[in-house]
Amino acid sequence: VADTLRADRVGARRSGPTLTPVIDGLAAGGATFENASSTASWDLPTTASILTGLYPSDHGLQRRTQRIRPEAIGLAPLLRDAGYETAAIVADRGITAEAGFARGFDLWDDTGYSEGIQRHLGTPMATALRRLGLCAPRDGDTPAGGVVDRALNWLRGTGNRPFFLYLHLMDPHAPYAPPPPYDTMYGDGAGASLRMVPGTLEAIMDGQLRVEPEDFDALVALYDGEVSYMDSKIGDLLGGLKSMGRMESTLIVFTSDQGEELIDHGGLGHAHTLYQELVHVPLVLSGPGIAAGSVLDGNVSQVDLAPTILEAVGLTPPAPMDGVSLWGALSRNEPVPARDIFMEETYTGQRSLVHAIRAARRGNLKIIGSSFHARGEGPWDWALYDLEADPKESTRLEGTQPEVAREMIGAAEEWMARRSSQGDGGSPAPSSR
Repeated sequence: VADTLRADRVGARRSGPTLTPVIDGLAAGGATFENASSTASWDLPTTASILTGLYPSDHGLQRRTQRIRPEAIGLAPLLRDAGYETAAIVADRGITAEAGFARGFDLWDDTGYSEGIQRHLGTPMATALRRLGLCAPRDGDTPAGGVVDRALNWLRGTGNRPFFLYLHLMDPHAPYAPPPPYDTMYGDGAGASLRMVPGTLEAIMDGQLRVEPEDFDALVALYDGEVSYMDSKIGDLLGGLKSMGRMESTLIVFTSDQGEELIDHGGLGHAHTLYQELVHVPLVLSGPGIAAGSVLDGNVSQVDLAPTILEAVGLTPPAPMDGVSLWGALSRNEPVPARDIFMEETYTGQRSLVHAIRAARRGNLKIIGSSFHARGEGPWDWALYDLEADPKESTRLEGTQPEVAREMIGAAEEWMARRSSQGDGGSPAPSSR
C-alpha cells in the first residue's frame, strides 16, 4: 500500500513519461483494475477496509479516536489460522496496534515513527502544537527503502513457508521530500520561493502561505519524485523475492490507501472531499493464475481485496464481508461483478467545511452528498456527475437530470439507512435532500 498515491500517477493514465516503470511492469505481467475506489479519503478508514473487506461504518474506524471493531475479522487472523506466517511493516504513524490493525500479525513493525505526541495527532493539543510549528506530523517517518529492507530481512527468515506480508509505504505522503536524484527528476524548483516542510500543505490550506504558480509546480515535481522513488524501492522488493525463488509463487497486490488533491478542486492534500483525485486508486494484482496484461474496467472497491485474496488461497471468510471476490474475473475470465460502489467520511477533527460526506458510484455515474451534521441528521446537498463525460467532476447534473439524480440518491440513502438500522454508529439516512 502506497500512501496518498493518485491513480493518474501510475501507468498509462499519465500523459508524459512514466513515473512508475516497476509497477507498470508488474501490471504488464498481471491485471489492472482501471476503476478502483477507496472507501474514504484518508488512511485509517481506508486501510481498515483493505484489511477487513468492510466499509468504514461496518469496521468502525471512521475517526482517530475509534478502533476497528473486534468482530471485524480481517485477512491476517484468517491467514495465520490457515498456517501462514504474517507480518506487517508500517511507515504510517496512524496505522497502529492500538487502533486494532495488528490483529493476526505475528510481526507488527511500526517502529518507523517516533513516540510521544506523534501517537496522538488527532487530539486538540497536537493540532495546536502543529499550528505553532512545535509538532511536525512526519518527523522520523521511514522512507520506502527502510520499509523494503525490513521486509526483505523478514522474508529471508520464512524459508519456503507460506507468508502474508503487508507493507504500508508512507511515500508519497506530504511533506514531499524525495532523496536525490528524485528531488530534481521532474523539476529543480527554479523560481519557487516556497519550501516543502512538515505542515506546508496545512499552512497553504489555512491561508497562511500564498502559492505562486512556480511554487505549485515545484510541489508537484516533488510529489512525482516521491512516486518514482517509491516505485524504485518496490523494484528492490520484487528483486528480492525473485532472488529467493519466491516470485512465481507469490500473489502481489499493489494499491494505495487514497489519492491526493493537487488543486483539482481548489485544495491540497487529502481528508476533505470524495472527488476522484482522492478516491480513485491504482490497483494491480500479479501472480499465479492471473492472465498477463489484463485490464479490467468494472467498478471495484477496496472492500473487494480481502475476499479476493482469501478465494485466491482457497479460504472462505467466516462472516460476510461488504466486498465481493474478484478472483473469478482475474483467473477465470468472468465479468467484474456489477454493483454500486460506496464511499463515506465523517469529518470530526478532519480538514473539511462539512462534517459528513457520502458518495455512490454506478457505472460512470457518481453522486456525492454532504451535510454539516456529523451524524447526517440535517439537510443534505447532493451533486451528480458523469465521470465519462466529465472526469474532473466540474459540472453538476442533478438539475438537468433529476430522475437520474433521484435514483442515485436513493441508492446512497438505502445504503446509509441499512447501516444505521444495524446500530453501527454511522450516519442515519438523510432527512431531506
